[in-house]
Amino acid sequence: MRLTQTVTTTPLKVGDTLTRTLTLQADNTPGLSLPPPDQAQVKGLRRYPQSPVISNLDDGRGNISGGQRIDRQVYRVEQAGRYQLPAIVVKWWDSRNHRLQVTRVPEVTVEAQAASAYTPTFSIAEDLKQLGQHSRWQLSQHGLAWGAALVLLVLATYLAHGIWPRIPPLWRRGCGALRWWFRRLRLLPLNPRREKDFP
Repeated sequence: MRLTQTVTTTPLKVGDTLTRTLTLQADNTPGLSLPPPDQAQVKGLRRYPQSPVISNLDDGRGNISGGQRIDRQVYRVEQAGRYQLPAIVVKWWDSRNHRLQVTRVPEVTVEAQAASAYTPTFSIAEDLKQLGQHSRWQLSQHGLAWGAALVLLVLATYLAHGIWPRIPPLWRRGCGALRWWFRRLRLLPLNPRREKDFP
């Protein structure tokens, strides 16, 4: 039985993910028979379970020669510091020599730096501030328009109550003046109702 591991070695910062890939292979054993490795919990790293990839190995001519199991252990760095992923040990029974065997991979030490302060090229806070000011200006314009409409309504009501009793005399005076101008210009109405008004 063979157990190997690979670990991402890029510089880590808070918020980055660390992936430890464990590959277990065994001769003359189907992949479904291979045991899962230990899933270690490490303080400061949040572990995200992943589904294993299990397959059978063949000799290139369709004959199954063994099995393979690939497990990915994904961790997210939650705080800066130095972390140690523990060694992984797999115990298995050696049917040829009739004894218990142990296969292991060593522990892995990683270090994560604090996340650097990022200053965006364009200030989002400033854009939001300007957007808020624009919204306030829009609200004040709407308020001004509603206020002006209310003032006009009150003024129109006041004038209507003050002038309404005088409208019939004004109307009669205007109609009389219009008839006088028609007589002067000798204009006839297109649709006369009272022809006596237009000689």
